[in-house]
Amino acid sequence: MCMLLSISCTRKRCRLTHIHAHDTPRRMGRKKLWAERVHVTLAEGVKDRIKAALEPGEDSLDLIRDAIERELRRRDRAKKPDAVPTRNT
Repeated sequence: MCMLLSISCTRKRCRLTHIHAHDTPRRMGRKKLWAERVHVTLAEGVKDRIKAALEPGEDSLDLIRDAIERELRRRDRAKKPDAVPTRNT
């Protein structure tokens, strides 16, 4: 860290001011993990079912994201002409 001094003078008095200048530039926050937002309206009771299905320490949004990814992969496999149905575990 480097410290600079600034002298500011007015008509009646001069003042010595400390200005802190850092050797490293300011850092931005972390990059967004989830860049897109989707607002979803759920049927009554689904939110409670999601909460009941959560593993310890799991966030409800993680469960929803995982479910969407699984469904999209399943549909992608179904679109392929040589797709062989597999049992999900």
